Amino acid sequence: MEAKSQIFFNTLSKKTWFRAVVGVAVPLAFVGGLLYLYFFGNPFVCVFHSVTGFYSPGCGAGRALSALLRLDIGAALSYNLMFVLVLPFIGYYFLSVYLNFVFGRTVIPLVKVPVKYYIITLMVFVVFGIVRNIPVYPFTWLAP
Repeated sequence: MEAKSQIFFNTLSKKTWFRAVVGVAVPLAFVGGLLYLYFFGNPFVCVFHSVTGFYSPGCGAGRALSALLRLDIGAALSYNLMFVLVLPFIGYYFLSVYLNFVFGRTVIPLVKVPVKYYIITLMVFVVFGIVRNIPVYPFTWLAP
């Protein structure tokens, strides 16, 4: 019986240690990435745009995040409107998953979303990707 409890506590301490490392490393990496983006800008090039010449739904997201870090909301919206609108939801999701993992329990609840809303969201992203490539005035302001 004593051997089983010793194995349980060794396993528990390893899990707790790993959660502590993740709890410190993830915010440090996140803040480091944001600082790099703030000081040096977006180092990534949209491969889809480089290959096809068309804008993907994600084109301009790095520049938009860089502009948001500088509190230039107008520029961020002009780089990628969809990214700026979706960013709070993405942030909530990742914060919820991170806190739930680190603490081992539900700290911030994950909202259960029906599959049909994921499909609708995917369709909106596809339509956004198509519409931002139409070279007519109302749609040209969606291009980064």
